[in-house]
Amino acid sequence: MGYLLTIRLKLLFLVVLACMPALGLALYTGIAAERQALREAEAEAGRITRIMAMQEQHLTTGTRQFLATLARLPAVRDLDAKACGPLFRELLAANPLYSDVVLTAKDGKVLASAREVPVGLNLKESAFFPQVVKTGDFAVGGYRKSRTSGLHVLVCGHPVHNAGGELVGTVSTGLRLSVFDAIAYDINLPEGSTISMADREGLRLFHRHFPNPKPELYPIGQPLRANVWRLLLDEPKGKPFFGTGADGKRRIYLVQASRLQPQAEPYLYVGVSLLEANVLTQARRSLYSGLAVLSLATALAAAAAWYVGKKVFVERIERLAYVAGRFAAGELTARANLPLPKITDRPDELDLLGQGMDRIGEELSRREAEREATLQRLARTQFAVDNSGDEIYWLDEAGRCFYANERAAKSLGHSRELLLGMTVFDIDADIAPGDWQKLLHQLADGKPLTVETHHRTSTGELIPKEITLSLVNAGQGAFVFGTGRDIRQRKRHEAALRSLLDETSAVTGQAFFDALTQQLVSVLDVYAAFAGEHLGEPPHTVRPLVLNVDASDAPAGDFPLALSPGQDIAPEGHLYIASGVQQRYPDNPFLLQSGVEGYLGVPLLNAEGAKIGHLSIMTIRPLAADPALISILRLFAQRASAELVRLRAERAMLASLREKEILLKEIHHRVKNNMQIVSSLLSLQAREVTDPTMLALVAESRARILSMALVHEDLYQSDNLAQVDFRRYLERLAERTLAAQAGAAAVRFELALDELSLAVDKAVPLGLLCNELLTNALKHAFVGRGKGW
Repeated sequence: MGYLLTIRLKLLFLVVLACMPALGLALYTGIAAERQALREAEAEAGRITRIMAMQEQHLTTGTRQFLATLARLPAVRDLDAKACGPLFRELLAANPLYSDVVLTAKDGKVLASAREVPVGLNLKESAFFPQVVKTGDFAVGGYRKSRTSGLHVLVCGHPVHNAGGELVGTVSTGLRLSVFDAIAYDINLPEGSTISMADREGLRLFHRHFPNPKPELYPIGQPLRANVWRLLLDEPKGKPFFGTGADGKRRIYLVQASRLQPQAEPYLYVGVSLLEANVLTQARRSLYSGLAVLSLATALAAAAAWYVGKKVFVERIERLAYVAGRFAAGELTARANLPLPKITDRPDELDLLGQGMDRIGEELSRREAEREATLQRLARTQFAVDNSGDEIYWLDEAGRCFYANERAAKSLGHSRELLLGMTVFDIDADIAPGDWQKLLHQLADGKPLTVETHHRTSTGELIPKEITLSLVNAGQGAFVFGTGRDIRQRKRHEAALRSLLDETSAVTGQAFFDALTQQLVSVLDVYAAFAGEHLGEPPHTVRPLVLNVDASDAPAGDFPLALSPGQDIAPEGHLYIASGVQQRYPDNPFLLQSGVEGYLGVPLLNAEGAKIGHLSIMTIRPLAADPALISILRLFAQRASAELVRLRAERAMLASLREKEILLKEIHHRVKNNMQIVSSLLSLQAREVTDPTMLALVAESRARILSMALVHEDLYQSDNLAQVDFRRYLERLAERTLAAQAGAAAVRFELALDELSLAVDKAVPLGLLCNELLTNALKHAFVGRGKGW
């Protein structure tokens, strides 16, 4: 009961709105008056358009009969230029609404005219000519500025047949557009109204602006404004419609289309436009006066209700209206957030409405966000599809193309419109009807299929393509989505890359650089290829690893890095110069003498990413930008970098080995010298010794020291510092032991030795052992004997 009572209390405050029916009635009456004014204006516009259209069609029919009569004249049928000229001039004088009468041959060459014509004039490209030749019937070509009279005309043409019925030419004339001024002279329309006529291409044939013509704003022969032309084409003919005119104001339009045949395309449009505001002026004046009186009464009633119902209704309704207006303006984040009324703690209808609006706003915000995101995705997708770098096709199950992007049309040399009427069998040289059914069967599992095939261009050339196909099931059937890519360049690069890999995979070191540059020159068809190492820290000199010119190695010495394009190659990039490399590096003698124009270089890097050299190719003609060429050069630059790093490591290792070899020889030499000094000291000491036993001991010690010294002497004199040639060592040891042993002059050695190499740690003790054996043999084996061996 309390809920119903609250509604009743609120309804009492709505009494002040009792004047609203009267206001609504006034509005209804005013709107009805506006509609009546619009109907009358539409009827008048329809009458005028019909009059103009009928007059134009009457003129066109007369022109058709005029040309048909001419086409039957013997002189015209025989294409007798001499006879037709005077005849046409006489007819033109008798028919001033035409600008000229022209007879043309089947190839478009002008044979006769009522006026002087330029030499060699040909009407083959005129709009009416191909229509007449194609249909063999009368045709209206559209607007043209006459080449003979300079007048603005509507060109019409009629075929000419010889006695045998064969089409041999055309006879044409230009209907002067000024004739429409006379037709529209007595027509009166409200201020701001216009009458326009346009041909099928949207070129203005006639324009009348009321009350005063404005030819400077609406010149004859110029295209209608795009928005007006779209209205003429899109809206129904013969029925009024509304639109925004070229002046930005809302207008009432009525358009009539003229056709030569009921089902033929219109060749001319007649349109009348009326300013809606001018049509409705009187009706709105009456409406506004009535509304003003009723508004005053409503304002007085509202003022009385203001003090009573403001807090209960007005503020909350205003809030709801404000939120609704924000919704209408597209601001979906607005919320009512109405406070509960003070009369009761229970929500009333307005509270429920406010809560409902808030929920609607939240839901609309969510849906609008989803819609905007979807539209953005669709727009991006459509733009990406239309402008994709890949070819994109949509085909039906019969293989007929119903969409192709610009890339696909350009690749095949067809227009997109022509491509849409073709089938996969017209495009793909490798697919027959049976193959297409097999492809559809393979695609039925939902997985994309990639194949390599050949597409046939408009010139008949076969282009290798990589095509990826997918089957898309839609509500009305299945469609095939295909993307294609021209792989001619890839095939060439694959062949080039394969050749380079084959020739360089089995070689290393300097042989690799020789083979690489030779193949780069040969396979990539360039003038020269160069690989160089950067020397110095920071690098300041380039040492050529190889310079190959025309597939032959060319001698080259070190040169400053500052003279080379290699100095400008970034460690993480490349240097591409399409042409003019000589002008950029004028101090480089090779570039100047060889006439090099194009240059492409990539860096050679060590493991830390520092530049240690560069690899480049050069041409004597401009070098085209080719990302695949850069990729190939980068690929082999990685291998070249590794080879250069290895060469540097080999050089460093060899240098280190030479240093160690020198040091080791020096050590062996010093050890040998030290032992020689010890032996010499023992020899000096032996001069002071008289005891034969001590002398024998000193001699034995000297022999042992010399046997060890002999090992070190052989090592530093040998090329192999790790191994002792023990055969040579024993031969020298035997000679020295024999020479050092007193009383052994008659003894000789007979040596039977094999080749033997021993390490130092084995050669020294074994040498001491052999020294002892030889010494003891000389000392004890020949006692009491004069000689022996």
